[in-house]
Amino acid sequence: MAAEDRFSLGGFPAYRRLVGGAHYYRIDGPRDFVEVQQVGSRLVRHAVNQAPYPEQIRIAEMLSCTDGRFEPLDEAVWAELWTASATFTTGQPPAGNPGGPEPVE
Repeated sequence: MAAEDRFSLGGFPAYRRLVGGAHYYRIDGPRDFVEVQQVGSRLVRHAVNQAPYPEQIRIAEMLSCTDGRFEPLDEAVWAELWTASATFTTGQPPAGNPGGPEPVE
């Protein structure tokens, strides 16, 4: 199922990508998301849990895709990026659902 279809049904996760950039997102709820970012030749994970209000606005913008900065991302593409990515920048996965399968070492 395409990311935009799943979200339109009222469910999470939703998958987005920053247009023109190497930032990919799995949005797990209105206050939680995981990002895979390409930094040079590496893929690095960032987790935001219980986001403050400014980040909640950003999440709403990601979900709406109305300003042209974000576009839907297919779940299969996210899964490939997740598997290829390194560890979280904090060294620890986020609490709850980490966003997909663990990376293959």
